[in-house]
Parts: sequence; C-alpha cells; structure tokens
Amino acid sequence: GALRALCSEVARRMAKSAPSRPVAIFALGPTGVGKTRSAQELADAMRDLEGDGATSFLRLDMNEYQEEYRISQLLGAPQGYIGHGSGSQLLEVLQREGRAIVLFDEIDKAHPAILKVLMNAMDAGRISSAGEIEGSREVDCRGAIFIFTSNHDATEVIGDADALTTDVYEHRFEVDDIARKRLLEARVAPEIIGRLSRFLLFLPLDEQTRAAIVTLAVQESAEEYGLDVTYIEPSVIIEVMRVATDGGFGARPIRYLVDDLLGRAFVAAVEDDLNGKSVRVCGPPFSLEVKVSPTEGEDE
Repeated sequence: GALRALCSEVARRMAKSAPSRPVAIFALGPTGVGKTRSAQELADAMRDLEGDGATSFLRLDMNEYQEEYRISQLLGAPQGYIGHGSGSQLLEVLQREGRAIVLFDEIDKAHPAILKVLMNAMDAGRISSAGEIEGSREVDCRGAIFIFTSNHDATEVIGDADALTTDVYEHRFEVDDIARKRLLEARVAPEIIGRLSRFLLFLPLDEQTRAAIVTLAVQESAEEYGLDVTYIEPSVIIEVMRVATDGGFGARPIRYLVDDLLGRAFVAAVEDDLNGKSVRVCGPPFSLEVKVSPTEGEDE
C-alpha cells in the first residue's frame, strides 16, 4: 500500500511540466520497516529513468538539527557569522538539481525554527538563503520531492487504519485523516501537517517480507566480501529468521545478524579465492558454507 501510494504521487509529479510547489509526503510506521530505504530506492529508480545526474538524493537526520543554530547548516550562515561562505547542504542540492529527493528523517526531532523554513518551501516552492547561491538568494524547490519520516505514534495510526480495512491504499483519505489527527495529538506542528499532500503508512513486516529482506541482506553482505551469491538454501533463510526475532526493531538488525552468522563462511570463501565467482550459500544452520554454484546442466 505505501509503495503504491508513493509511486502514484511521484508519477503525477513527473507528469507535471510546471509544478507550483514540491511534493510533501509523510511516511509513518515502526522502525525498520523500509521508510528510509524506500526513499533511497526511489532516487535510484528515477535516475535509471532519467539518466545519471537527473535526480539527486539527500538524507538529513533531523536528530542532528534539534538546536536552533543548526539551521545555518541547511540555509548557510549570514555574512559576518561563523560558517559564512562554507555552503549549505540542503540548498546546494536543490540549486544543482531541479528534481531532488530530500529525506527528512525523524522530522519530529527537528527544532521548530527549521520547520518554519520548510513550511515556506512547501507553500511557495522557494527557500531563501542566508547568502547568495549562483547569484540569487532564493532557491527554487518546486520540482523537489520532500519525504518526512517519523516513528512517533505509529502504533495508534496503524491500529486505527486496521479497523478500517486491510488495504490502506484504497482508503487513502481515511488514512490521511487518521494520521493528521494522531500527529496533532502528538503535538507535531499543525502548520506542517496541513501542508502535507500524502501520508504513507508502512505496516509491520509479515513473514514473507522478512524472508525477502533476509535474502537481500545475505546477497548484500556477500558483496562486501567480493562474493556473488546466486543461490541461498531455504534452510539458511529459515534459520536467520528464527534467530532474528523482531523485537520491535523491524528489518534493521537483520543486516548485522547476517554478517555475524555468515561472516566466517564468507571469510573462508575469500581465502579459497572465490571472489568474483558465482557462489551459493548452504546450510545446515550455524555450519554455513559457501560453495561454487553448479555449472549449467549439472543437477542441483
């Protein structure tokens, strides 16, 4: 549901030749369910469609912007202040690329002064800079996509949505109303809530999704060792899922667990000079090996 909604919003934006303001999307859900990863994958997909350099991606961890003085990192420091002329992380990305995707991770942690700046951007499609950037003090952000994430109050929103339907995508307006109400109760600035075009509700991971995440984590972990995994025995995935109890942390701990469980086998494969070769990950659990994949025509 959340990914379909995200694709729908982005497709409409890409079809507009003269947008008046940036897309502003709020992603709600427990930790580790794919909110941040979805934004990153969206940027990759848009670059594939439009060509390298057409869409830039910037992730801002709003835990780092809890103090008012940190606003200068976003907009640049005024003349006469420390940091003047050193640039602005946010504005330089927006100035350089018209279709930038900016992820404001855990926006509820940001200082209210930073929220006020973003409100103007979502209204007017422009952000004023403390100094000139390429001869102008205003940066056009009408072609940008702003994605805000928060773990706050996700349980209550999910509970209310479950009472409506199992397909939250088909009931977007009801879900939007629930999200706005719960965020207001959580004292998120109403000025921000009123400027959001869509709420994405990321639900807790089911077993099928967790299995797919384990598979991806094994492949990505192997790549760090220079190994190309082409097959993973089901027993490996089952054992990782057994050990990786959710505990309320979603998929995030799975990546670390996979490296712990399979790291010794990957090291052994590197020592056996299997780098760059197609390999398979085999069980039984906790005695994992990495073997060369069967050649074409050989029985599995």
